[in-house]
Amino acid sequence: MESGKVEYRAVINKDTLEKWHGIRVWDKPQSAVDGAEVVDQITEPLEVKVVEEQNWNGSIQRFKIAYGSKQGWVLADAITKI
Repeated sequence: MESGKVEYRAVINKDTLEKWHGIRVWDKPQSAVDGAEVVDQITEPLEVKVVEEQNWNGSIQRFKIAYGSKQGWVLADAITKI
């Protein structure tokens, strides 16, 4: 898997939050099985800045987002680019 630095705005919208019952934010671009830990949970619609993308086999798997004074990794389906 490779990561690439980027920077653009995105949102976590109400529909996604309802579908997933909130969005978990992880400390690493890995699964819990691989040692990543949840550092936050987003429960309200929110605009974020994507600062890094994790690609695997030509598709984005995870995004590193920044919001307020926090940052962390979310699954690709969690955000919508604006």
